[in-house]
Amino acid sequence: MQIIKIETASFFELLKTRATSMWAIFNEMMKEEEQLIIFVNKDKKEIAHYVLPNNADQLKIDQKQFAQYFKEKLKVGLN
Repeated sequence: MQIIKIETASFFELLKTRATSMWAIFNEMMKEEEQLIIFVNKDKKEIAHYVLPNNADQLKIDQKQFAQYFKEKLKVGLN
């Protein structure tokens, strides 16, 4: 499995500059094998990771699961 480290601030700046979603970027990054994406802060400390699947169907499933997870986190944070 290939490991890719991404500096989080730069990644979100790329999303803003390209006016695209992280899921669109992930779709562009897909290869034949799964990849481990490690998000790091400016000090290179890991803050999150994601196993990028090797097919678009799984990516769509992950996107839906992430949206549901994020929605629930927001709900908890607002109460």
